[in-house]
This record gives sequence, structure tokens and C-alpha cells, in this order.
Amino acid sequence: MATGDKKNAIEKLKHELASVKFNFGKSWDVDVVASGDPNAFLVFARYALLGFSRSVSTYMTINNLVVDAQTDLAFMESVLRLMRREFKQNVSLSVDQFFQGGFVEH
Repeated sequence: MATGDKKNAIEKLKHELASVKFNFGKSWDVDVVASGDPNAFLVFARYALLGFSRSVSTYMTINNLVVDAQTDLAFMESVLRLMRREFKQNVSLSVDQFFQGGFVEH
């Protein structure tokens, strides 16, 4: 991915997170996000699925899709299962690739 493309993608991500009222505070460090550090993206995913909407969070819990108390590994496995099962999306990034860091290039 070219540097401009990455910068553009990060700006789009920031815009989308702002649209769901994500509190950037300490969780947003452009360099960390750009490096593909999985910890930054775990914060975003947990918020989007469990913090933004009580209805979504309840749906996830009732349907055993995502549980907040899961380990990071189990959480990401659940997210990928959610993508496959509920959204019929085949995510090309594996859980192992996600946790290797630098996945932002994929």
C-alpha cells in the first residue's frame, strides 16, 4: 500500500469512528494505527461491537457471537465468525495475521 493510500485509509477510519461517537482520547495514535498494531484495532472493534449500541451488544451476546470478557484471541475469532456467519463476508486476514502486527498492509 502506498503511503498516501495508507494515510487516506487512516483518515477514512477516523471519520467512520467519529460517526459512531468513538472517544479518541488515548486510543488514537496515528503512528500506532499506521503500524498496524493489533491493540489499537482491538479497541475500535470492541467499541463498535460492544460499546456503541446496547442493541448490537445484546444481539451479539444472545447469539453467542462476541462476548466482552473474551481474551483478545477469542474476541477476534468471534469477530471473524460474525463476519462469515452474519454478514456472509469471507475475510482474507486470518487471526494469526492480525496478531502479527503490520497487517494494515494486507
